[in-house]
Amino acid sequence: SAGDSRPWRNHHRSMAGQKLEQPATGERVMLEALLVRRWRRDQFCELGFPLCDARRLAQSGADLARTRKLIADGCPHPLAFRIVF
Repeated sequence: SAGDSRPWRNHHRSMAGQKLEQPATGERVMLEALLVRRWRRDQFCELGFPLCDARRLAQSGADLARTRKLIADGCPHPLAFRIVF
């Protein structure tokens, strides 16, 4: 009603039946893959790998958990890179 003290009610009613635009499935998959690669790159960087190596490891599918264990056990970064890459 016009005298409704809750204007948000009318706003939600006016949006009824409208679809929110979402990315196409292929775009969502690509975006998710990009976000995962960035997260993995950041994880490898936090382990102490140079950015160029972190990028390569992130894209390669190298086992992050194994890499963490190698580094925690004192494995030098260049050797850990060769083992997991």
